[in-house]
Amino acid sequence: MSVRDETSPESVAAMLETLDAEAFGIRVPSLLLTVNKRIFEEHQSQERPFPETKVIRSRVTESQTISAVVAALQPLHKDAESFSTAFVAFYEVLIDLPLDTLGLYYRQALQSLAAKPVTGVSGWGSLGRAAESLLLMIEDPDAVWVPESKSDCIAERSLRERATTPQLMRPHVQGLLAWLADPNWPPYQGCWKQLARFPEVTVGPIGELLERERGDGGWVLNILEFVDACIPLQLWEELKLKIKAFTESSRGDEDEWEVAERAGQLVQKYDDWNIQRLNHMAGAS
Repeated sequence: MSVRDETSPESVAAMLETLDAEAFGIRVPSLLLTVNKRIFEEHQSQERPFPETKVIRSRVTESQTISAVVAALQPLHKDAESFSTAFVAFYEVLIDLPLDTLGLYYRQALQSLAAKPVTGVSGWGSLGRAAESLLLMIEDPDAVWVPESKSDCIAERSLRERATTPQLMRPHVQGLLAWLADPNWPPYQGCWKQLARFPEVTVGPIGELLERERGDGGWVLNILEFVDACIPLQLWEELKLKIKAFTESSRGDEDEWEVAERAGQLVQKYDDWNIQRLNHMAGAS
């Protein structure tokens, strides 16, 4: 019989769930420090949110927890250590909470964080801007925007929750495609996922991009990978000639050769599919 590790994060989280509101609230500051340490030590962890974070989120409407989280966001001394705790409170606890919960319990703390820029300590300014963006979502139900910087994850939330139809998504396609230029940029994956929700509205803008950005091989290659992975073959006809053009152009550097090869693969894939489609139609008639 296996023995449960009472010191594992999961066991600790289970124990925390049994505490009353006051006792749990007292533990919140140390939990935020623990989460900050785990982020540093487990930088590539795919297990987010951490168990400790889940417990705090489950109790964010308890007055003692509110007080502890607000105190983390509004420390008396805004130095590097207090920034680490505030960062965890914001990005690990608050950022994905329901907007009505944020507005009811944390609006004033977010307003204070957004309104008081801190000089001399790296990070507080960007945290304030993030708080300002979250307040915009809370206060304006129509606010939707494409990421304006590499750290603008609130924009990704606005799109995920509010650009929920092809019509609502259409105005943002060009801006989202711009973030596919480099897979190392933090918004890359979120923008890819948002575009993939409504591939039908990406075809026209992608065609324009392929004609306009022929010299940017890395970006074009990422766009071709998106086409292959996310756009149904029946929508490729509009793109075929623009993709094929890359197979016929001169090839200088390595990127151009790679783009030409990938473009050829996509053209062949579409042609094979189209032949099968026509044969099927002929057989059915």
